[in-house]
Amino acid sequence: MGQRLGTIRIKKIPRTFNKPTVDWGETNRLKKQGINKLVYYTDDYYYRWNWDKYRCLVKNKSVYTFAPTAGPNGNRRKLVQKLKTDEFAHLNYKT
Repeated sequence: MGQRLGTIRIKKIPRTFNKPTVDWGETNRLKKQGINKLVYYTDDYYYRWNWDKYRCLVKNKSVYTFAPTAGPNGNRRKLVQKLKTDEFAHLNYKT
């Protein structure tokens, strides 16, 4: 971002399996079929938007946050669609 506001990137974070995360989309699909089981994510990594503020020269920068747009045309959904449709998309993001 310009004007010394830091950088926005997509961060690749290793998943810890000590406390598994429920995949609610798949769990609800199974419930509609009559199977009452919880499904957990098994991927080694998950991805999220990140605003690196360490080079940002704004006063009180700890108060500000970055929230990507949600909804059917939002950036959150576009990231998920990109990761699901492009088999090499995960190689573009660093930990």
